[in-house]
Amino acid sequence: MASYDRLITLKEAVMYSNHAEENIRLQIERGLLKKYDKEGNLLNDPLSVKGFFKLSELMLVYKIKDPETVKQHFLARKNRRDSAKDIIPKSTIVIRSSEMIELDQIEDNSIDTWILSPKFTENEKAETVTYSEVSKSRILEEVYESLREAQRILKTHGNLIVHSIPRFIPYFGVKLSNMGLFFKYWIVYATEKINQYNSKKFVSEANGILYYVKSPKNFRINRVRIPYRYCSFCNEPLKDYGGKKHLRHVDGMVLSDVWHLENTPKGKDDPFSIPSQILRRLTDLSSTSESTLLLAPFDGVIPDEFRK
Repeated sequence: MASYDRLITLKEAVMYSNHAEENIRLQIERGLLKKYDKEGNLLNDPLSVKGFFKLSELMLVYKIKDPETVKQHFLARKNRRDSAKDIIPKSTIVIRSSEMIELDQIEDNSIDTWILSPKFTENEKAETVTYSEVSKSRILEEVYESLREAQRILKTHGNLIVHSIPRFIPYFGVKLSNMGLFFKYWIVYATEKINQYNSKKFVSEANGILYYVKSPKNFRINRVRIPYRYCSFCNEPLKDYGGKKHLRHVDGMVLSDVWHLENTPKGKDDPFSIPSQILRRLTDLSSTSESTLLLAPFDGVIPDEFRK
């Protein structure tokens, strides 16, 4: 242990312990960690004065056996730009719109997460609409028919996620609430690519996601962070966080209900299917490796990791 008995900075303490600055501050408040000046003398006010830590004491508090290995894992996570979880459910059931009759073959209380993404055409997204037109829509009737199975097939902690265009989102929300499911989030996402349909109208480039749960108390939503956004020229984070970039959370930013996607591909035949980035994030939020995931109705391209 003597080789580890040296002074380290707060930046190094974050890397060696694999814990955020807030956690280290909490250990100081509890009296488990001490702070020293550059001469190795104890500081009287460690929370308000800059100082150093002893690596040996940090190892003892966080039960670290090999700090260099922990540091390398920390740096590897910090340099990663992908999702922080990448959860692949144990089993995935895919039912497309033309196969919706198969929903009645699914067992009761057998699905952990149900993600619906109905297919829409270019005209259905761009044209104007009145209440009478939407309420008699073929798309609404098809999705309503499938939603009637939600209460039966979802587990007690189950999540129901509906991905759709703004035109239909309010109607799905009313239907789900009337069915007895409980609203959690309304998520909006937009791509960086803009298509100019008509200069006299708003350009519709945002889709919506409704996140409903079967039980208001017994439900599962995982903690997910998103990668930091980087400058395409200098490859540095767009925010400097008050000059304390080294104190950024290693797994990325806290997720909000407004998502920004970059370079989202869109197929010519299926322009408004759910993007793979969105599907991945929704799975990370709502599932575990032991979950059963249902994709229905889903007319888009299924990512390879979800193919069974």
